[in-house]
Order: sequence, then C-alpha cells, then structure tokens
Amino acid sequence: MDRELGQRIPSTLAALERAAAEVRQFLAREGVDREASFAVDLALEEIGSNIILHGLGGAADHEIGVRVRVEPGRVVLVVDDDGPPFDPTAQPPPALDLSLDERPIGGLGIHLVTATTTSAGYSRIGGRNTLELVVAR
Repeated sequence: MDRELGQRIPSTLAALERAAAEVRQFLAREGVDREASFAVDLALEEIGSNIILHGLGGAADHEIGVRVRVEPGRVVLVVDDDGPPFDPTAQPPPALDLSLDERPIGGLGIHLVTATTTSAGYSRIGGRNTLELVVAR
C-alpha cells in the first residue's frame, strides 16, 4: 500500500524549510533509508528554492504544492507551482570540465538533483509547472 504526504505551502523559504522538515519526518516514520531520504530532501530544497527565488522572483503570494509518496522500492516527489513555464529536465548539463572561474553561474543544483534521482519528468498542467522525481529506495 502506498503512503502519501501532501501539502500546499506559501512561496517563502521559511515555509519550504518547514515542509522539508515534515517530509523528513514522514520518510523516517515510513522507514525510508537515509540515502533515499537525503536525495528527496536535496531535491525538495533545491527545486523549492529555485521556484521561490528564480521562478517566482521571491514573491510570497504564490502557493507551491509538495507531495511525497512512498511506494514499494521507490519514493516519488511531486512539486508544482504557478510560475512561468520552466522545465528543469530540459536544461543543459553544467560544464564540469571547465575551471570554476570559467564556468557560468547556475545549473549545478539541477544537475545534483537529476544525478541523485532515478527519473525526472516535467509537465505543464493547468497553468502550473509540475515536476515528478523518483528516488529508488
């Protein structure tokens, strides 16, 4: 049987941190191992802060959806927002072969998220960005 936690939060970093803490507690109660829990936490913090700071420009009058579902062998994280269309899965990988001074700023967070998840899928549904990330457990 799948177990799920869903919440809608204001688009603030403080609300994101509270939501991330609730997700961590939920995953611990569900017996999700540390590695999978870390990957989910990293993804939520990175994607959520990108939405708040970049997608919504820091505006606190939006709502972000966060859903976490524990299934046999995997954890599914779904994050949605009403910001401008943005598909993080379509972003080019960062130029890791360049020195720090030569590298353009940005892109490492999304790279870390996709590197620590099993799969990532983006859709635009009802005027909302929806990102589904799967983490093996």
